[in-house]
Amino acid sequence: MKWIKDPKKTKKTIRQLEERITKKYSYMFPRQKPGTPLLPIVFGFEVGPGWYDLLENMFNTIALIDINKTVIIQQVKEKFGGLRFYYGHNEIRASEEIYDAISFVVRCGESISEHTCEECGEWGKIIGGGWLYCRCKKCEKRLKKERFI
Repeated sequence: MKWIKDPKKTKKTIRQLEERITKKYSYMFPRQKPGTPLLPIVFGFEVGPGWYDLLENMFNTIALIDINKTVIIQQVKEKFGGLRFYYGHNEIRASEEIYDAISFVVRCGESISEHTCEECGEWGKIIGGGWLYCRCKKCEKRLKKERFI
């Protein structure tokens, strides 16, 4: 399954996606102090463009479940070849069912990322020696060639 609509996303479009998500779901990204950036995640979403449609689907689903607007995003990154989606909840209480459903969405997204190329969104697998990452065969071949030129 291909999760990304446009595999040729540039850093500019990745930044635009971050801005679109943080604007659309601004309650998940509260400002620490007035005048600080809307995205409290210092480095933005630390993942490749192949996972951005997956992230957008996760945010859409969480927003549908999170009727009390309790989710606070803490960090979104790649670790050990998979997506890590760290979040907490604000002081508003929600039911255990809502917490469980959000947790399920996050676990599913993290699991899907382990089979989705972080570069292009095609089917991939976790590979690597010291540093693990999820790549399809085509992207792995291209990246190996770029590294050794």
